Amino acid sequence: MRIVLTTVALALAFSGPAQAQFTQYFAPGSLGETEDPLRRQIEQAMERARWRLGPIRLEPWIGIRNLGYIDNVYGSANNPISDFTVSAGAGLRAYLPVGSKTFLFARALPEYVWWKDLDYRRAWTGRYSAGGFVFFNRLTLEGYVNRLEQQSYINAELETPITHQLDSTQLSIELRLLRRLSFVVSGSRSELRIDTEGLDPQLGHWYEALERDEDVLRVGLRYTFSENLAITIGGQRSEADFTQPIYDRSNVGDGLYTTVSFTGKRFALSVNGARYTVEPKRGSQFATFESTAGQASLGYKLSDRVRWRLYGGRSLVYSITGSAGYYTDTRVGTGLSASVGRRIATRVHYEEGKFEYPGSELSSFDRDYTGWGAGISTPVFRGASLGVSWTRNEYRGRASTTRVDRIQTTLSFGGGGLGWW
Repeated sequence: MRIVLTTVALALAFSGPAQAQFTQYFAPGSLGETEDPLRRQIEQAMERARWRLGPIRLEPWIGIRNLGYIDNVYGSANNPISDFTVSAGAGLRAYLPVGSKTFLFARALPEYVWWKDLDYRRAWTGRYSAGGFVFFNRLTLEGYVNRLEQQSYINAELETPITHQLDSTQLSIELRLLRRLSFVVSGSRSELRIDTEGLDPQLGHWYEALERDEDVLRVGLRYTFSENLAITIGGQRSEADFTQPIYDRSNVGDGLYTTVSFTGKRFALSVNGARYTVEPKRGSQFATFESTAGQASLGYKLSDRVRWRLYGGRSLVYSITGSAGYYTDTRVGTGLSASVGRRIATRVHYEEGKFEYPGSELSSFDRDYTGWGAGISTPVFRGASLGVSWTRNEYRGRASTTRVDRIQTTLSFGGGGLGWW
């Protein structure tokens, strides 16, 4: 197992970064999934919009994003607590073409999270965004502001849904220098705030210590060989400022990154990673991190109905414990998706990994991870879809083993959104 993980990590030395500084939580099976660029998601969503108000295109949304059962809400090795939960909401997406080269978009999708027994975990959440694209002959501008108020997983150390707010701003510029060569720049700022109401005071104390502001700047060159293959190489600088003085892990980092995207008739390859050097700021308790991080996936189309994928990833994850500033989450996995008839889509996945803490004195915190799951989805009528999934995650440390089972059902009317959007 260690040999496999090391091989993936070395491969990522030649890959490229995600939009955030480091991915803090890999949802089960998600490493093998790829997502269209936001621009393509918006274009597809505009074509699907149901309503028109003059030049404005509107797409209503109503749905149940999560109707599920969790057998271990707090990810505890002892005396696990189970409960039923429902997340439902309704909202609107709007699109406005301004001439032929400018597109504006916005969304407001409020939701309510309900728990059957753990009523103190009930909360209002939502997804709110506004932004635009501008296309010139050689220059493309993309920018947006986004607020995500969610009750989801902060990291895999303690698999419990935490209510938090993530505000982010993103600006990207692409300047075409030659027919196939482009200069790309992107900058982002994000602010994470956590609601600890209802948590054990000590646990809430450590979750609050994860609140931070992050800035990331990337500059690179992209060469587009064809519509199917593009490679980007560049440099990145990141800065993280933790807001709570109790356990300051503020840091600044530099890295070289590469992204590779290839889509063929049968094969698809996506590589996104970097070689980082991240150092503590003055007075910070952060331990220097110098390694690779990112993710990669390889897909193969076995037939018109069956697709197989192999994936791996590594990320630095800020720890909620008072003993360690962070740990590295490294994992590999495989998945299979298949269509049954014209309407039913199925998928299964299996993955293994390891959480490793810096320094030999913290090796007793290391844990092995195994996860597997299955899902099925189908359209139920025009504009509505239904999905059901089951996942099991196991975490094995020196002193204990923790298992978390989740059953989740989603029901969406009027379009559930495409990818991130």
